[in-house]
Amino acid sequence: MSAVGDAFAFVAMPLLVLELSGSVAKMGLVTAIASAAQIFTGFFSGTIVDRIDRRRLMITCDLGRAALYLAPLVAAHAGHLTLPLIYVVTGAASTLGSVFLVAYTAAIPDLVGRADLRRANSRLQASQALGYVVGPMFAGAAAARLDRRRRSPPTR
Repeated sequence: MSAVGDAFAFVAMPLLVLELSGSVAKMGLVTAIASAAQIFTGFFSGTIVDRIDRRRLMITCDLGRAALYLAPLVAAHAGHLTLPLIYVVTGAASTLGSVFLVAYTAAIPDLVGRADLRRANSRLQASQALGYVVGPMFAGAAAARLDRRRRSPPTR
């Protein structure tokens, strides 16, 4: 589920920026922010993962990302959605996602025996890959549905 949410956001946030601004450059900026946050986090995420309970850390990261990704929805509903909010949410959520992924990968040897490590790692990678196939499909479907709603005339 986490991979699906990450992949959904990776497609949905740039589309949201494009919808708000009409700017492909700003759309690219939000993608660059997500990538830069992941790169930056890579420098210290291993240290954090090794010092904190991995299970709690993963739960905290997932709950944090869920709260962050709800912020633009709440702001849009209130009529206060802005590009800076999307940029901050994207950077912060990408940071949490990067820490989650390191913890997720590092937890496997503690959960399975040495004999099952290869199989567990391949299942882990397969589920991650599946999430990155399904997530963008959901994001595209959601964007198309919202676009149809926005373009259709109101019913009486």
